[in-house]
Amino acid sequence: MKPQKIFFVIFVLILFAGFKVPGNFTYTKAEYVPGAQKLELELAIYNEHLDQLIEVLTGTTNVFDLDVKEQRLVFGKYLSDHFEVLINGQKHNFSLKGSYPFGNQTVLILQIGGIQDIQSIEFKNSILFDLNPDQQNFVDFTYGNFSFSDVCTRDKVSVKFILPVQGL
Repeated sequence: MKPQKIFFVIFVLILFAGFKVPGNFTYTKAEYVPGAQKLELELAIYNEHLDQLIEVLTGTTNVFDLDVKEQRLVFGKYLSDHFEVLINGQKHNFSLKGSYPFGNQTVLILQIGGIQDIQSIEFKNSILFDLNPDQQNFVDFTYGNFSFSDVCTRDKVSVKFILPVQGL
């Protein structure tokens, strides 16, 4: 990973972790691992926004009324309805591998396996657009020496990255 890219990722994570919800943001970091033929994703969401979302989806006023398994099921369905990854024009299903706390955020770990190669990748990310009109979802994608960044907004729900032809 390039030093500038590492600095950017660290800066964004510090920005997200160090303050009381400064705005309506999510951050997705995706990296293709060629040897393992998989795409590894980390999706960071503020805990406050996650709690609001689960409350809206379940109708409960106290998220803690639901056990962790119920919360994962509810959010897992929401995630599959509001987050898509298309590789070379084909939609791929992801699996939720786990999560961990990071400051005032929860980071979800997602994975897509069985990917031979990537010529293009598209992220459709409308997470939290139904709750926050000014929501912005940052996407950062790395493939070998190439890295791409963009933002999904209510007006632009998807971002597509086309990789340069290699071996020329």
